[in-house]
Amino acid sequence: MKRLWSLSSLLSHMRCRAKKCVRKARGAADIVNIGKPSNAADALFGSNPKGRERFGSGSALLGLAIGSLLPRPRALNRTQITPRRMRESKLDRLLATAVLLAVASAAHAAVAAAPALAEVMRQLAAVPSAQARFTETKQVALLKTPLVLTGTLRYERPDRLEKHVLTPYDERIAIAGNEVSVENKTRGRTQNLSAASNSTLQALVESLRATLAGDLASLEQHFDVVFEGNAGEWAIVLVPRDAGTMALITRIRLTGAGDRLRRIDIDEAGGDRSEMSIEDERR
Repeated sequence: MKRLWSLSSLLSHMRCRAKKCVRKARGAADIVNIGKPSNAADALFGSNPKGRERFGSGSALLGLAIGSLLPRPRALNRTQITPRRMRESKLDRLLATAVLLAVASAAHAAVAAAPALAEVMRQLAAVPSAQARFTETKQVALLKTPLVLTGTLRYERPDRLEKHVLTPYDERIAIAGNEVSVENKTRGRTQNLSAASNSTLQALVESLRATLAGDLASLEQHFDVVFEGNAGEWAIVLVPRDAGTMALITRIRLTGAGDRLRRIDIDEAGGDRSEMSIEDERR
């Protein structure tokens, strides 16, 4: 007579057969360890090539049978997920540390540069007037070759500044207080502007005038100021704070030595750039 198996009896029978097979293959191995994610379990379940060599192709089927009957401990998922979380956590800590070090380094550099910047401003503020020649090279996207301007610069305390272009055309830009006058003799045009009513124009005027006057407060009103070097050889980088100014000019870099301004580099938002070298300065 054929023996009829109930579902519970069949499951019990398969558990017993599985236990006997495992004991025979591995001696007195504990059946609980089969469900754990270890190298031995991988070999037993046939996922490891070495395990297949040791136990034969039937070990994979044995693993499927036991895996479908025995409950999987939650530790399996945690074991798989934890290394990834640990890597992500470690990466987050490294990034956070790098950011903190960068901020601390920048803060330290700013604190260290403060006395040198103050000394440069003091030296510039002590100059009552100055006059020099300049050569300005403009890299303009619409022009095949750079545009080269030559002329003179004149400064007189407290707020007078003049730029006179002599070649390739004749143009004089005079600034006194908030009034700006532009006279182009080549084209026969004269224009008067008020910097007080135009924040962008005001910022551009102060980038040079406030630097020559040693007026750090005025510079910081319109720009983020970054100082490089020392009182002997220095560079002042100005980044506009006003969105309107930033739309035209992204950065102005002024370099000098002691109380002398030697060079002005201007990066425009559209990609154009100008470089002005200043020489033969007389006081």
